[in-house]
Amino acid sequence: MEFDEVCAKPGDKLAIYEENLREVTGVDDDELFRKRMFMQEPFVELMEFMLEDTMFNLMEEATYEEFDLTMPPKIYIRKDQ
Repeated sequence: MEFDEVCAKPGDKLAIYEENLREVTGVDDDELFRKRMFMQEPFVELMEFMLEDTMFNLMEEATYEEFDLTMPPKIYIRKDQ
């Protein structure tokens, strides 16, 4: 039996997902609330915008040869005193 056949409403799917998440990971209600926020439409749209903008900036910088795509990135280590 398919998951969609068992759950008629989107809210039912979310409830089953949350219950399975509790069983598998043992998260409490506070952690589940935080995870639920990542699935909200405004957050998803914000992440899509940020990733799209970041990829555009990287491709633009690579196009104008501001950095070399074939070289590994530099790693800066800060030494605290």
